[in-house]
Amino acid sequence: MKDIHCSAPAPLATRPVFSVDGRTLEWADITTAARLDGSWAELEETTRRGLACQKRLTVSGDQLAADVIAEAARRFRYERDLLAGDELAAWLEHWELTEQEWRGYLVRMLLRERWVGELTDTRARFASGTDEIARAVWVEAVCSGFLARAADRVAADAALAVAGGDAGVTENAIAREIALHRLEWLRIEGQILTVRLEDAAREAALCIRSDGRSLADVAAACGVELNPLSLYVADAGSDLSPALLAAQAGELLGPIRRGGTFVLLLVEKKTPPSTADADVRQRAVERIVERAVQRAMDEHVQWHEHR
Repeated sequence: MKDIHCSAPAPLATRPVFSVDGRTLEWADITTAARLDGSWAELEETTRRGLACQKRLTVSGDQLAADVIAEAARRFRYERDLLAGDELAAWLEHWELTEQEWRGYLVRMLLRERWVGELTDTRARFASGTDEIARAVWVEAVCSGFLARAADRVAADAALAVAGGDAGVTENAIAREIALHRLEWLRIEGQILTVRLEDAAREAALCIRSDGRSLADVAAACGVELNPLSLYVADAGSDLSPALLAAQAGELLGPIRRGGTFVLLLVEKKTPPSTADADVRQRAVERIVERAVQRAMDEHVQWHEHR
């Protein structure tokens, strides 16, 4: 595959992004770091696929519905607090993007979602030229948030290096972190039944509680699949976590509204977090490192660029 050789376009390439103890890094440094860690190549591939999807749409004579694009634009602006028209215009000017390029990004994003299972074939059938890809990669880097994330990674690495590179991940620190999150990292195992109607969920619960039927039997009678449940309370969401925390092993919970459905949960096992659990240890290590990095960034990094 031919290298695109695209980084930050002038004059953005020399725009200061942040300083670490007096050393200033520019956007060109950020894109170079992304090339070295391989993430820029992944971005290029994503861009190639998006451009191929655009070409496929054009050849087909089809169009994306205007309301679909408008909703994607609304989400984009809401997530970045660009609610007023002049705020979006200022953001585009800051990054030297046109409104047409921004909307092109939205279309590519939507089309990649539409044809997610056909991207390899679409990319092979609808190739793009090097110059077209080079510009589109930059648009993708800015609009997708890739550039901001890359800057955060470089700043975190630089700050931690200046601070000495020690995140303080010791056995005692891991044990303390797990103790702090003993409720959130409680592992719940069991079974979950999901139905669309509340009346059906209540009837299913009644059959189990009053008639002594098994959850599997009721699921079969309802014509729905019974799925295993294995998660940490922290990952259960606000609709489920309070009930899971209070439940006893062997208890049936529900019906509980979850999105547009209703669920019954049979709690079979509750396992407190411990240092012997590899997943829990990883969570603890990540929290410890995150705090160490944040401390280092607060002490050593001065941002010049909003990301």
